[in-house]
Amino acid sequence: MAHNDMQVVICKILMYLYECLKAGKTPQWSDLQYNSKLIEIPETYWKVIISELIRSGFIEGLMSYQTKNGSGWVDDRVYITLKGVEYLEENQGMRKAKGFLGQSFFVVLEGTIAKI
Repeated sequence: MAHNDMQVVICKILMYLYECLKAGKTPQWSDLQYNSKLIEIPETYWKVIISELIRSGFIEGLMSYQTKNGSGWVDDRVYITLKGVEYLEENQGMRKAKGFLGQSFFVVLEGTIAKI
C-alpha cells in the first residue's frame, strides 16, 4: 500500500469524520481538502474519491455545484453515515489501510481534531 492508494485516502477521510462525530466536533472542510495535512493527493483524484464516498452513501452533507469551469462541493455540515462507519469498521481493505497508516497518522489526526 501507498499513502495515496484510494483505500488509504478513503480510510483517512472516514476516520477523520468519525472521530469528529465521536468528539462532538464539527468537521472542517479545509481538513478534508486534497492539499490538507491529512490528505495530500492531486485535486482530480480527490474529486473522484469524494464522489465515490457520496455515491456509496458513506458521507453526506456536501452540496454539489457546476460552473463552466467544472464542478465541486460546498460543505453543508459534512458527516459520516452509519453505512460509512460500518464500512470503516468491517471492510477488510479499511483494516489494512488502518494498519498501514500507523501511529504517526493517528497523532496527526488527534492534533487536527483537537484544534477544532
